Amino acid sequence: MAKEEGLARYQAVKDFDFSGGDKYFSNTEPVWKMVRSIWSEQIAKSQHIELKRKHDGQSMFMPLFSLASEFSDNKLSIEDAQKRVDDILANYLIKK
Repeated sequence: MAKEEGLARYQAVKDFDFSGGDKYFSNTEPVWKMVRSIWSEQIAKSQHIELKRKHDGQSMFMPLFSLASEFSDNKLSIEDAQKRVDDILANYLIKK
């Protein structure tokens, strides 16, 4: 169960150029697909998943976005990216 607090106001933006976001997603899609796949596997194993807030002083999104950037810059092969995704998520998943 998750709880979100705060007020978020959403407003449609007309004629916004989303090409930067589209390019980012296109270049990093394989990494995020790997992340989603691992989460799907974890959820299939157990509906209760517990995560560490930080590992080595970083929230989980930081190493994932860094990895996605390296992949986008062609600094990592798909195989190396998969291993890094596995390692990153394992660092935050609390095994019971």
